[in-house]
Amino acid sequence: MLVLLSSHTFIESHKKCVPAGRYAVFAAFGILLAVGLARHQIYGDEAQAWLIARDSHGLMDLAGHLRYEGHPALWYLLLYIPAHLGWGVAAMKAINYVISLCLAWLVLGERRLSLGMRAAFLFSAFVFFEMGVLSRPYMLAAVLLVGAARCLLAEYKRSWLAMVLLALAINTHFFAIPIAAGIFVWFYWFAPDISWRTGVKRIKEPQFLGSVALIGLALAVCYFTLRPAPDTYESDYYRAGISLPGYLAIGVGQLW
Repeated sequence: MLVLLSSHTFIESHKKCVPAGRYAVFAAFGILLAVGLARHQIYGDEAQAWLIARDSHGLMDLAGHLRYEGHPALWYLLLYIPAHLGWGVAAMKAINYVISLCLAWLVLGERRLSLGMRAAFLFSAFVFFEMGVLSRPYMLAAVLLVGAARCLLAEYKRSWLAMVLLALAINTHFFAIPIAAGIFVWFYWFAPDISWRTGVKRIKEPQFLGSVALIGLALAVCYFTLRPAPDTYESDYYRAGISLPGYLAIGVGQLW
């Protein structure tokens, strides 16, 4: 009896400690990230995204500039309004900071993972520095992808919200495309029973066809944003950056 009572007391105290630990990790993440952003000097590619958004005369002009960038439009659209309101480049840091807090909240709320694993993920070099301190489209894509996954893994699925988030993620970064495809296949198409019978049955559902149409539309918009401008194929044009096969290889690695 004493063992049962002590174990019950331990479990109840552990349940009370977990929310407190989650809030402590969230607060530490927010404070340290704010310090990192305040001390970080804007890199050239970060400033370029802000300048493209600021100096584009309308959305069509912005779309034309992006054909030389090789990135979808959502991050630039997010920067477009504050850039045209005359705000400084620090506004881009503030936007990325808020998005980073959203990711931390989504990750720390996933109680199927241990708190230590969730904290290790948030404070990893790639998430904390490459995505949080550096203001690039990666953090926005991560929030949309994690949000979509949590919508599909929730007790009460929010499938349409998940599809909208995946469609937006596709138009945030090229790396998000294979990850969005993985979430769509594993968590929506074949879940909860990973079998061909389940997959074939799901194809016949009207909601599935609508979801495929939405994802297909997002991919089409992404393609017309990413396709290079005609003059980039000229012999005297130098296109910096990684090749398409390289992007695909990294994207598959991110998916894994």
